[in-house]
Amino acid sequence: SPDGKLAAIVSYGGESIDIFDIAAMEKIETVSLAPARRPHGILWLDDGRIMATTEGSDSVTIVSPPSGEAQQRRTSMIATGQKGSHMLAVSPDKSRAFVANMQSGTVTVLDLEAKTKITDLPAGAVPEGLAITPDGKTLWVADRSGDMLRVFDTETLDELAAIKTGRFPIRVAISPDGKTAVTSNLGDGALGL
Repeated sequence: SPDGKLAAIVSYGGESIDIFDIAAMEKIETVSLAPARRPHGILWLDDGRIMATTEGSDSVTIVSPPSGEAQQRRTSMIATGQKGSHMLAVSPDKSRAFVANMQSGTVTVLDLEAKTKITDLPAGAVPEGLAITPDGKTLWVADRSGDMLRVFDTETLDELAAIKTGRFPIRVAISPDGKTAVTSNLGDGALGL
């Protein structure tokens, strides 16, 4: 959670997210995502929303913060229409989400305010890990089968660069100063900078 007190864990084989109290080390809530299935990539935004790719439903599911007297959460889905919707990244202003679709070879761009799909970007053979620079200007996508890191402009959605990486990059992270991208390369057991 944004305050560091809670942790959200997806049930990849199921259709729920479990919320844990970190200090107490106990589960305090289970959020049903049904009918969405197989949540995987998860982010807890600083506005209290929890977002998860729901790979079995080719979508992203958004969970609201608890509200009302009963402190209930609401869920909504945005369809990607792509296969293998696996990981996601959200722009710093929370207006857009980007979803890596491994089986379709694309990244879906979603409008989070309108809760609609904008487009799909071709992103290599099997895009998996992705990250947005702290300034929100570029999206970096790890194409694990192509051994590439693809860079997109988040406004124009143009591909700006394709950078060779080590073998089988499955994740990418951007340093807090935005100057370095790091891939974890499963195929050669190394990090690429």
